Amino acid sequence: MSSSRFSKLVDLARTTDSAQRRELLREVTDLFFETSGRRNARESALFDDVLQLVAAEMQDGVLAELAELFADAADAPVGLMRDLANHSFEIASPVLTRSRALDEQTLLQIVNYQSQNHIKAVAQRNDVSEAISDAIVRLGDDLALDALIRNDNAKLSRGTMETAVDRARRNSLLHEA
Repeated sequence: MSSSRFSKLVDLARTTDSAQRRELLREVTDLFFETSGRRNARESALFDDVLQLVAAEMQDGVLAELAELFADAADAPVGLMRDLANHSFEIASPVLTRSRALDEQTLLQIVNYQSQNHIKAVAQRNDVSEAISDAIVRLGDDLALDALIRNDNAKLSRGTMETAVDRARRNSLLHEA
């Protein structure tokens, strides 16, 4: 990175002006994607820390754009993705359905503590483990269960499938799925 760009980032980091803080977030995000595949673990952790700190000050519209931008990034900052996944559903949705940065423990916490919309989004992921499926069947409403059953990539244990079938018997919404 050029010394002038570094100096600009330092200056932006020192300001409290919201417009300049948004510019800092944009610059750091651009730099993150420019260096993709060339960062070491320490540098990735620093990006994560900076992005989390600056994002914490942003309004929902900016966070929604950030979630959409990072949701498909193979090397997305894990801490930032966790923060965004635990935000309001409008912000969390792309991260919950698409981000590979979220581990099973994080997804289980989302299912256990977030809204039914969050649970449904987790049920629509490409990689739903048996443990996550079990939690969705136990804690999710019928819309979340419907999304899980329709997900060909979801892994369901025999017990989870039996519970899902029992619920389907009581709710015609689930019959088709």
